[in-house]
Amino acid sequence: MRYDAFLQDVRDRLQPGEHDMAETAVAATLAALGVALSKEGRADLAPQLPKELKAHFSAGLENGLDTAELFLARVAQTMNLDTTAVEPMVSAVMAALRDAVSEGALRNALSTLPPDYNRILGLESQGPARGAMP
Repeated sequence: MRYDAFLQDVRDRLQPGEHDMAETAVAATLAALGVALSKEGRADLAPQLPKELKAHFSAGLENGLDTAELFLARVAQTMNLDTTAVEPMVSAVMAALRDAVSEGALRNALSTLPPDYNRILGLESQGPARGAMP
């Protein structure tokens, strides 16, 4: 998937007043996801991302967002918004990511995250993130 198509996918999932924040939401969400995932998780997803997305995603050199609350707080801080405002944006970015990468790579990458990530990553209907995805 090309970067502009990914960005348009995110915009299409946002409320009209949020369209101008799509690029910032993508950057902030992928950077936080890069920190939350293990090195192996990042390696599962990075090869399938356009180079513009890889730059944000691979910015996560440290691991350390062990709760969904910390993940949202990091995105909110980056975007200078509160966590309530960024949650639907994170969901839009994650939905676009699910469409952009293979199901297996996404499943492998997200399998190491704690179960409290399920809601914000749109995995509630798929079961717990940690180890329960087939």
